[in-house]
Amino acid sequence: MDPVPGAPSDNTTATAEIDDLRSQGYGADFVVGDGGVVRCTKCRHEERPEDVVVDVFRRMEGASDPDDMSAILAMTCRECGTKGIVMVGYGPRASAEEGDLLLAVDTPEDEGTDASVDDPA
Repeated sequence: MDPVPGAPSDNTTATAEIDDLRSQGYGADFVVGDGGVVRCTKCRHEERPEDVVVDVFRRMEGASDPDDMSAILAMTCRECGTKGIVMVGYGPRASAEEGDLLLAVDTPEDEGTDASVDDPA
């Protein structure tokens, strides 16, 4: 049976999505801190969430457990040019910091594609 477009599915895993992004050059990790500030783990540059530019946004929500909501954000550090990812929760299980980040960033999906996050916190 083919998945229904827009419906949650278990067709991919977070690990597979991260591996795909790693193969595209997003080799580093970023960390979310107080107020949604994002820190590059290579140069330790910190960026306010409203200044973060998200290159790729992948929303994960399993069909078997819709409460298991997370998002993978791929971005490039403005200070050192390092490409990396951060995985955050959204919805009722998101931390305050993750919610601050997701509320502030513009994702490629905000431009009208299917996978936008309407209310991450």
